[in-house]
Amino acid sequence: MKLQKPTVLFGRQPILNDANNIIGFELLYRSASNLHDINDIKSPTAVVVNNALHATGLKSLVDNKLAFINVDEGFLEHDMVELLPKEGVVMELQPNIVLTSELLQRLEFLHSCGYKFSSCIDQLDTSRMKIIERLMPVVDFIKVNVLEVGLVELFKMMLVLGASQKKLIASHIENMQEYETLKAAGFQYFQGFYFAHPEMVQGKKFDTNEFSIIELCNLLSQDASTKELAKAFEKVPEITIKLIAYLNSAEYAFQASVDSIHRMIATIGRKPLRQWLFLTLYANSNSCTNISDCPSLVTVKQRCSLMCELLESVGTKNQGVTSSQAVFVGLISMMDTLFQVPMDVMLEHFYVDDIISEALLNYEGFLGELYETTLAIETFDVGKIELFMNNHNIKLQNFEQYLMIGFENSLK
Repeated sequence: MKLQKPTVLFGRQPILNDANNIIGFELLYRSASNLHDINDIKSPTAVVVNNALHATGLKSLVDNKLAFINVDEGFLEHDMVELLPKEGVVMELQPNIVLTSELLQRLEFLHSCGYKFSSCIDQLDTSRMKIIERLMPVVDFIKVNVLEVGLVELFKMMLVLGASQKKLIASHIENMQEYETLKAAGFQYFQGFYFAHPEMVQGKKFDTNEFSIIELCNLLSQDASTKELAKAFEKVPEITIKLIAYLNSAEYAFQASVDSIHRMIATIGRKPLRQWLFLTLYANSNSCTNISDCPSLVTVKQRCSLMCELLESVGTKNQGVTSSQAVFVGLISMMDTLFQVPMDVMLEHFYVDDIISEALLNYEGFLGELYETTLAIETFDVGKIELFMNNHNIKLQNFEQYLMIGFENSLK
């Protein structure tokens, strides 16, 4: 199943401090059919969260600043809220929120867990102010729509808000005079057309199956129990069927019969299972049924073999790097090309050790050296290849032998 074309669209509008530095962005979802109405924010919260986390990478989307996301009652009551990272996200409670006792308890619980909230105000009537008072213990920011409230009423409100010690955001600012007035009134943060209109940001959609495979890989990386893994496989029968077919191939044909998902996991083993999932991800995304017809899959298998042979070539001077780590780097190394997403963003979707991410992003450590040398072999960079050989006292004859083994293994 191929990664869909860039169709996930966001409107993001910056929020600035009193020094005109951007501290965060409010995220607004835009569907392809809704491009002409940038101010429509009626799309479900779940769409914004799902696409912000999965389609683009949240940190990348907001340039590693705060992400302000509008949330509704239904989203807050759902477990999906726990997908949001506690650091870097502020959930905005809209003015029309129905604040029941149950919802307030939920907010109190989430706030105690470290989640951040902002309460939005667009009117000064008694009922709205009572809601704000009840929300005070759980909110970190208070955002005021100055276009709706008006400056006269706003100064009355500041008598209450100013004493709350909350971070105050003035939104819908349209000119310099408003900005200067609100800054003098005590607001610390500002948002509106005076600073910037919402800008469009494109993302990429990932297929459900692709994310299911990624989730299975992450469970394996986190040493999930066999019971947890079995339940996860039960939810994706199309992937499980492929695994059954794989286990019925010649490689496993003469082993014990497989009569359950638990037995499947035990038969193949966790590390080989993770490798199979990654290779399946490559094959699915390229719509390949035959390995020889899938260039990226061939390249990945070749990289894995080469990295293992390079690791073998240095013998006991491997600095603690294992063949499993070398294979894992090879498996992930083309994910950015496959999905057309930068590697640092891609790695946000995977549960990987620092040694893996540092090797992939910066060629750091001995694992990074193996990876960089593997890339040098692919591009015939003689200088880097000779540097590796000299650093580890490898003779040319032995090096050529390791390369031949690596290429032969990649074709199996």
